[in-house]
Amino acid sequence: MLSYMKFIERLLGWIGWIQIFILPSSFGGIVGFATYNYLMNVWGVSLGILSLLIGFAVGFLWAEKIRQKGGTVKFLSKVNASPDVFP
Repeated sequence: MLSYMKFIERLLGWIGWIQIFILPSSFGGIVGFATYNYLMNVWGVSLGILSLLIGFAVGFLWAEKIRQKGGTVKFLSKVNASPDVFP
């Protein structure tokens, strides 16, 4: 029973890590795609790939920092918590 719960805990931690990683990575991909479509030459491809790699690096570093600091599930629960709008 304990190992099953540990597996679920780790699985949720990895899902949270991936959710945090996706935001900067997708932003880098969108910027890279827009750069490529705007330039449409070797520089566009180079800058697009560079933008994507920067997005991946930022996403990885950010997700790892949050995981080591307090856990991805705890971070996402604070971010997704919606306080009462009306008292």
